[in-house]
Amino acid sequence: MTRTPRTRSRALVRPPRPAALAAGVLLGVAAATSAAFAANKPAPRPPASGARVLAAGVECGTWGGMQEVGPSGYGDTTVDEISGVAESHQTPGVLWMILDNGNMPWLYAMGPDGASLGRYRLPAVDANGHPVENIDWEDISVQTMRDGRQFVWIADTGTIPVARTTVDVYRVREPLVDPAQPPVDRNLASWAVNRYYLGYPAGEQVRNGEAMFVDPPTGNVFVVSKKLLAGSDLVPVWRAKRTDLSTDPTQPTTLSKVAEITGRLTTTNAYGPTAADITSNGNWIAMKHLDEVMMWPRSATVVRSFRSSPTAPCNTSIAGSVPTADVGESLAFDQDAAGAVMGAYSTLDSPNAPNPPLHLSGCGDQVCLAP
Repeated sequence: MTRTPRTRSRALVRPPRPAALAAGVLLGVAAATSAAFAANKPAPRPPASGARVLAAGVECGTWGGMQEVGPSGYGDTTVDEISGVAESHQTPGVLWMILDNGNMPWLYAMGPDGASLGRYRLPAVDANGHPVENIDWEDISVQTMRDGRQFVWIADTGTIPVARTTVDVYRVREPLVDPAQPPVDRNLASWAVNRYYLGYPAGEQVRNGEAMFVDPPTGNVFVVSKKLLAGSDLVPVWRAKRTDLSTDPTQPTTLSKVAEITGRLTTTNAYGPTAADITSNGNWIAMKHLDEVMMWPRSATVVRSFRSSPTAPCNTSIAGSVPTADVGESLAFDQDAAGAVMGAYSTLDSPNAPNPPLHLSGCGDQVCLAP
């Protein structure tokens, strides 16, 4: 089915960006340069190359391969091993980024071209006096609550470099960022941060969860294990209900296993998802591993979506200029004001390539996923 090209409309206007980004071509466009951004001149855009997939009447989009669109470095020479990226709900044209273990507990803000907008340092302690630390940060998610407040959620759910008895998620009141600002260094207040403690059921070892998202309608937290279940292609999905989240380290919230889903599309991949995202309205969920992206349209609930279709109805390969051997631990939808997915951002995770550039893929001038 041929879609009528859609234009972006946002409550807030994005900063000037090349046509490839303005049209939402986010994981498979030609490289955009900072000069094109500065001059506000559209960069050339190739057509999407992926095959359109129809799943039970669902349009899955014609996705192109992943291409570099922004300069490396983000204005900070310490950036290495990016662990998560998410698009701001508060300020169009802003992306949030976190780094993996061994790095400081900071949020990085950047533009859609990868240019740095600053570092936002989390406080030493949260609103309840608990320490704030980056033990093994793995993913990031943005949630808009019913009252309009926006939060950035950070998953400290990895198991490297130390064995753990519990894992954590942080909820951070989303900082206000001017998309035209030069890079800044800001300190966040303790009142703006809450640390929630999570544990696995009795008899379950603490699992390495590199994919996390927060369901916007419910506020429930979902963590997806990276390791495949023995003898299968499946990975468990764990949930912590918003109403059960605990700020008491002595009484962590017990995660519930709510589903088992296909964690890889090819048997050559030795493990499952390394990143996840959900649209701002909660209608689409995506997970990424290497050059594979798996996407689920929402059923009545997130859990029902996974249980009714353990294998994602929509999937695509985003191979392009990116080496398939590079894991890449980030995935972030880009949406228009109506909630339609115009594409997705990703970054690389090579330990031998610090300051990795921002990459993106999309569907040409078409909507990738309807709202």
